[in-house]
Amino acid sequence: MKENHNHHQSNGAWQRHRKKVYVAPAHDGKGKGVFAARPIHAGEKVLVFRGPLMERSQITTQEDLEHSLLIEPGLYMGPSGGEDDYINHSCDPTTALVGRQTLIASRNIAEDEEITVDYDTLWLEPGWSMKCACGSSNCRGLVGAS
Repeated sequence: MKENHNHHQSNGAWQRHRKKVYVAPAHDGKGKGVFAARPIHAGEKVLVFRGPLMERSQITTQEDLEHSLLIEPGLYMGPSGGEDDYINHSCDPTTALVGRQTLIASRNIAEDEEITVDYDTLWLEPGWSMKCACGSSNCRGLVGAS
């Protein structure tokens, strides 16, 4: 008799175990963040930024701009509606951007730990900056406009 290996696909617990990340309220109480749904090992792919390629003039709201990734001068990856829209900054990030759109764990990430990236390692609009309140011991206090 042939064994049925598809029984795991209907099991919700199995699906949750396989999912790497989830969106929840950020620890700072301001907005949302992305968190590890299970332990993630250093070097493991965490997520891929997805969204439509857009020119700056096509991004019409501040919220859409905040959820976009600058790919190269004048070209953005717009909001996807997925987890990648909620990756927050940290001066002590859990991930690093590899290529144009893939986040890789830069160290082991514990279950329920926030997934973060150092925005200074991404393409930033010239003159853009934000006050940092990441709370890490090596917080620079300002992101961008270096």
